[in-house]
Amino acid sequence: MLVALALPVGATGAAGQAGDPQSGELPIGVVLPDDRVLPSLAALDVGGDAYRAAYDAWAATQRDIADARRAAARNEALVVELATTRARLRDELDARRALRRAIVYDLGGIDDAMRVLVVSSYTRGGPIGSAAAMFDVGAVTDELYMQTLEREVGNDQLRRRANLRQEIALLEEDIAMRTTELGELADRAFVATSTIEESTRRATEQTARLPALERAVRDARLTAPVAGTDLPLVALDAYLRAAGTMGTEKPACGLQWQMLAALGRIESRHGNINGATLRPDGRATIPIIGIALTGEDGTALVPDTDEGALDGDDQLDRAVGPMQFIPSTWYSFRRDGNGDRASDPQNLYDAALAAAAYLCAGTRTLTTTEGLRTAYLSYNRSTSYVNTAVDNLDRYRRLVVPPVPKVR
Repeated sequence: MLVALALPVGATGAAGQAGDPQSGELPIGVVLPDDRVLPSLAALDVGGDAYRAAYDAWAATQRDIADARRAAARNEALVVELATTRARLRDELDARRALRRAIVYDLGGIDDAMRVLVVSSYTRGGPIGSAAAMFDVGAVTDELYMQTLEREVGNDQLRRRANLRQEIALLEEDIAMRTTELGELADRAFVATSTIEESTRRATEQTARLPALERAVRDARLTAPVAGTDLPLVALDAYLRAAGTMGTEKPACGLQWQMLAALGRIESRHGNINGATLRPDGRATIPIIGIALTGEDGTALVPDTDEGALDGDDQLDRAVGPMQFIPSTWYSFRRDGNGDRASDPQNLYDAALAAAAYLCAGTRTLTTTEGLRTAYLSYNRSTSYVNTAVDNLDRYRRLVVPPVPKVR
């Protein structure tokens, strides 16, 4: 039964899908473009805590940026709205203050007229004390001299003065209320402006972090295992590229990427052994070096051939790198699998292509079971090793991945 490598949940299979830039929401499994990996592998789902942590940090930052921008936009709109409201209130206040000044002026005219009337009343024989009291324009004076004044002024004039005083009181209350409201609006505008500044600062700071977070996501994805497998994505990429190159150079050999993966699992669990893991560029985080080949414990006796240059041992040889090449074999088959103009046995891109060249050496063909077993046996002269490799091959052949690209 074939087992398909699943697409990420919520993804469309399009690399670079970035979610909704307005809401900041990111679909689970968004894949950032990464030209270090074959385009055909762009949508493969990967797992692992390290990748999830890097992805979550990136997604959370995207959401934070979107939240900050939304907050800034909301408060910018609020500042405009508050400015409009404040302008209207100031106009209304100016109108009410002008009206109050006019009423006060009118009231002053009435008071002046009433003083004239007081003098007139006195000249007609009114009491001096009472006349003096009439200069108090309060309600008590109005009551005491209602009869005297109503003949000279009349009830309408007194009512008008009372009404004007009431209007002034109402206007002063309204002016005070609107002045308070203006102060409150100013406070809200200050808070909104501060929020805009803070939100803009936060969005700028978080946006500056994005490139590093995106690099971390891409790196973590390359070193994470492809979902449902033990293959780091970078290892699968290395095997596919090596198979593609060999398919161009020696198509008759019939090398498949799964044949390399079968060996890589035995030799180093695809670069994950003895504390080592693969970096995003395919190189082991720490050198992978095998035991000394002493001729004991089932090993062959292999005296030093590289003066310890590759394996650090100037007495005996040790297998090196994720594909475990003996130094002398490496120097015979070493290749540059990633185009960096170097051949490094600790880099799986180089090591996988060297292993492909070794398996296809001469006129070997891997299209038959016998030919494949012969090639595996040359890699390690152990029947149990070959059997394990063939079992691994069958397991990896159950995985469905994009076709091997042809290298031109």
